[in-house]
This record gives sequence, structure tokens and C-alpha cells, in this order.
Amino acid sequence: MRHVNDPLSCTLNQLVAASEGDAKTILDAWVAAKRTELPAAAAAGPSKAHAKLGKAALYKLKSLGVAAPEAAPPSSSPQAPAPSPTEEAGLDGILSSVLGTGDRAAFFGRTLRGGGVEVFQAILNDETGLMQLERSESNRATYRDRLKVVRADDELAVLFAPFPRVRDELRRAYSLNAEAKTVLSEDGQRNVARLSLAEALPLIDPPRPETQDAGLIAKADALHDEPEIAQWMPAKAALEPLTLALEAVRAKALSDDAERAAQLADARAAAAAHFTAPVRKLYARRLWAQAEVYDANQRADAAALARAEARNLFHTEAPSLFGERLFTKVLALQRPKPPPVSVDIGPRPSRPPPSGLAPPPPMPPPRKK
Repeated sequence: MRHVNDPLSCTLNQLVAASEGDAKTILDAWVAAKRTELPAAAAAGPSKAHAKLGKAALYKLKSLGVAAPEAAPPSSSPQAPAPSPTEEAGLDGILSSVLGTGDRAAFFGRTLRGGGVEVFQAILNDETGLMQLERSESNRATYRDRLKVVRADDELAVLFAPFPRVRDELRRAYSLNAEAKTVLSEDGQRNVARLSLAEALPLIDPPRPETQDAGLIAKADALHDEPEIAQWMPAKAALEPLTLALEAVRAKALSDDAERAAQLADARAAAAAHFTAPVRKLYARRLWAQAEVYDANQRADAAALARAEARNLFHTEAPSLFGERLFTKVLALQRPKPPPVSVDIGPRPSRPPPSGLAPPPPMPPPRKK
């Protein structure tokens, strides 16, 4: 199912843009979860094929004993045509990888009625919400060229997603702004209204752990070898107790092996203290989002590790090797480097200038004033 990572987070726009086969799979997941919102919306939606699938899903829910709403009969009054999937989803946007600070960039666009493209650039944070939202206008050719440049960069791990999918990410982020007291500029507020972001969308919760997760969780610390997560570091406040502990260890003048063991124990203790329930959920959602990026870049092993650890962090209190590695890798950065080895090889002979090149002329003497 292209562009739909978690069926339970699928919107009506995404469902209508999906093929009938993918739409049925998505609705089946809603039936299995005994949830009625998307099936009911599909049953009353503009697409006849998807409305039929929605009604079938509602029938299945009723047979399971779920109080499902009746599908609304088609209205006799003329309706405005629904946005065509090609029109709204045809312009792919970009979601960046997730930084260790929880920041993420978004670049996306949609067509204007008179021609051209309105282009949006945003900065999101999973704690403070929608930080920045800017708008400009361009044309299709220029917009596509910018996407091509990013697609051609093999070192960039990003997610290409249709406009509705990117807008959903902005809606989730904007729902955090009020509690975090994050205020956008006047232009940003106008763009929020332009994109209809005020209707809140809940954050995505990773599902419960699966049977195969145990083996993956045991290797989750390897995620820090991935170039995107290698840059993740604990918050400065979380590092302060570890820094004090390391200074105390060094003051004892222990042997190298004993010092490393003491440092490792302190790092593990710092990780255990830092990874409270809210922090575990925060990192779980970061890993869940990053797994989608890995999937989109054909890095299935990293995606599987990230999802397993996300489920572990979100739903359990079990120790996290991923969390420990977040702190223990700081030790490598703080370990003093050995001084460079210098070898005295005597005075170096002066070399003549290369053949065909005259030596530079001498500097003239300074002028007398």
C-alpha cells in the first residue's frame, strides 16, 4: 500500500486515492480493530467504488456486534465535485528523516486553479509542534525539478508522499502548538488556515509488540549505526548527570578497564533515569516515523529494527538497549584521543621548482616614508 504505512492512520483522502484492492485491505484493518470512523466516512464518500467497500466494512462491523452507524443515503442536492486524486495527490511532497531533536522538515505543493503551484515549506517538532510554515508560488516544471534533485541524492533518506499525507503530518504537529505555547508568525497562521490544519489529528501510536520482536529488540542498539540515528544525542539536561559521573570516575584514577566499566555503568544508569514513560513514548514515535523513511528507501532491516523497538518503548517498561546506546556512544566522543606520533627524520632537503617554472621573485624592500 503505497504511502500508507499504518492503515489505522489512513484518512478518507488517502483511501479514495488508493486502489480498490488497497482500500479493502485498509478497511479490513479498521474492521479488525472494531473501529467505525473510516468505514462510515467511506460509505458516505464521493467515490462509488470506495463507498461500496465502506458499506461492506460497516456490515462486517455490525456482524461483530459493533454499533456501526447506518450509511447515509445519497443526497439529491447537487454536490461540489470531490477533489480528484490526481489533482490533490499528484504533486508528491517530501518529509525528511527525523532528527534527534524531534525536528522534521516538510516540502510539498498543490496546484492552483489558474495554473502554477503553491509551494509550502515547514519545520515540525514532535514536542513543540509546527514551528514554521512558509508559502511561495512556482510552476510545475520548477517544482518537479526540485524533487528530481532530491531523488538523485543517494545520501538523503527522505520520504516522498502525496499532498494529503504530508498535510496530515502538519495537522498532527499543529495540534501540539497550543499546549506547547508555540506561536507561528502571521504568515504562518494564514497558511494554517489556507491548508485547513486547525482540525486536530491524533498522534500515531505504535501498535502492541509482535511475537518476532524479541530477537529484533536484542539488536536495536545497532540502529545507532545508521547515519540518520547516529546523530541522535540525549538532551543537554539529560547529559549533565552523566558528565558529573564521568568526572568523578576520572578523579579516582582507575585502570583503563575499571574506568571503562564504571563509565558504562554510569551511562546505563543515566539512560534508565532518562527513559521515563513519556520519554519512551516520544522516542517510540520518532522511531516509528523513521521506520517509514527506511522502508521508502529500501532499508528493510533498519525499518524492522526501528518498528520493533518503537513497539517495545511504547508499550513496555523493559530495558532498552537502544536507549542505553544513546548514552554510551557519548563516551566515545568524550574519550581523549591519543597524541599524534611524530618521527624525527632530520632536516628536509630543499626541492628545486618543477621543470619549466621559475622560482618566485624576491619581495621588494619596504618603502621609506
